[in-house]
Amino acid sequence: MAIANQSTPPHILAIEVNGEAAGGIGLHPQPDIYRKNAELGYWLAEPYWGNGIISRAIPQMVE
Repeated sequence: MAIANQSTPPHILAIEVNGEAAGGIGLHPQPDIYRKNAELGYWLAEPYWGNGIISRAIPQMVE
């Protein structure tokens, strides 16, 4: 948990749907020669699949 809270702005965020935690998304900048790259990861609880949530979350996270 401490690692997730170290960055400003944070690189790991919760995905909230109607006030409930539905998943998470993270953007992880890479070190050294890969420093202009980042890895994006996410998970979304199955009841929320197929609603375009991740399709909307990714551009917001990358911005």
